[in-house]
Amino acid sequence: MPSYEYDVFICYNSDDVEQIKQIAFDLKDLGLKVWFDKWEIIPGEPWDERLLEGIEESRSVIAFVGVSGIGPWQNLEVKDALQKHVREKKILMPVLLPGVESSPKIPPYLGQLQWIEYNNLKTLPIKLTQLILGITGRALEQSISQTGKEFKLKLNAPFKKRVIKI
Repeated sequence: MPSYEYDVFICYNSDDVEQIKQIAFDLKDLGLKVWFDKWEIIPGEPWDERLLEGIEESRSVIAFVGVSGIGPWQNLEVKDALQKHVREKKILMPVLLPGVESSPKIPPYLGQLQWIEYNNLKTLPIKLTQLILGITGRALEQSISQTGKEFKLKLNAPFKKRVIKI
C-alpha cells in the first residue's frame, strides 16, 4: 500500500472558500493531515502543478459541491481524482454543502459515488465522522453530546476530542 504525505486533498469551488476553510480546520484539529491550497501553495509557485501534486500526495480526495456547483479549475481536479479513483483505487468522496439540493448537477461519474450531505447543521458531527471514515477507511467509535449550540465529539485514538459550535 502506498505511503501518502496527506490524509485528504480538499477540492472545492473558490466561491465556497469560507465554508471549506472551517471544514479544513475541523479535520486538521482532529489530527488529520489536510492538503488545502490556501495552506500549501506558496506565492510564486505554479499552482496548477501543485494542485495535481496535492492530489497525488493525498490518500483521499473530498470534492465539495456548493450552491455554485463545480468550478472550472475544480472540474479539472475532479477529473484527475476520478482517474486515480479508477486506476489506483484512490478514495474520492463528493460532499454537498449547505444550500445544495439533494440531486445537484455534478460530473456524471462523480454522481455515481456515495456522497455525504453536509447541509444539515443538526447532523454536522455525524457527517464529520462520516468524512473521517471515508478519509481513513476506518470505522470509528464515537460519542456525540449536545449542549445548546455546542456538540462534543469524542473519537477513538488517534483522533482528538473536538467541540463544534453551530
